[in-house]
Amino acid sequence: RIEKNAKRRTIILELLDLPGERVADLSMVGRSFYEWCEWMEDRFCGVKGISPDYSDYVQHIQSEYDRNNILSAYKDCVSKQYEKWILTITPSVLKLDTSGEFKYKDGEPLSTYRKNIESTFIGVDEDSQFAPLPRSYFNGKSSEQRAIVKAFKKAYGKYKSRIVKPISEWLFHVNKAVYLVDVLSLLRNGPEQYNAEQSFAGQALRIFRRTYFDSPFLKGVQRFMGAFVRTHADGVYVVATKADTVVGEANR
Repeated sequence: RIEKNAKRRTIILELLDLPGERVADLSMVGRSFYEWCEWMEDRFCGVKGISPDYSDYVQHIQSEYDRNNILSAYKDCVSKQYEKWILTITPSVLKLDTSGEFKYKDGEPLSTYRKNIESTFIGVDEDSQFAPLPRSYFNGKSSEQRAIVKAFKKAYGKYKSRIVKPISEWLFHVNKAVYLVDVLSLLRNGPEQYNAEQSFAGQALRIFRRTYFDSPFLKGVQRFMGAFVRTHADGVYVVATKADTVVGEANR
């Protein structure tokens, strides 16, 4: 912000270095638990079709009514994705805890990731854990499935309030945003990593709209009005880090 008087102008600059691991969680903004599960299911459909890791996860929990087994199966799914260098995962507490401490240490082989998160809560605490559920779960008639959906929905709401909301509110009021993309990571894994990064980047940039609605009608109005409503941000910049190691000076 700018403070003025007769002789001088003072600019007060505030900076936030947001861990990229939190960016993936911004897909929760403006989405109910059911809508987030739908989005997650769609995200697992890459250029080669549905991810086999996600297919295994869905197949494993189709007749599973134990909450802990479902959470463990999702950790398996995420870990297999992680080994393939698809690092943009959510909820981000699978990579760093609520205080921001990383569970995966630099220098360790990716294959040890599952071991690192074995004791991790997929949520803010042990009683507030959740994982994306397939559409069939929400249409299930068994009391066990309804109970899991209810518990996960409540945990999802708590996670959004505790982890996602403070970040999204801060971002909502920024003037300029810089989004860093690791070029080497994209080249290492090719289209799958690129699609994952692009998908989550799109969700992060949604934050610069002014308002989010749960009502389908109001969402439609918002999409229509989006072209006419200015956001708080007057600049959003995408920066390809490490590009100098990939292209020469002439091609920069």
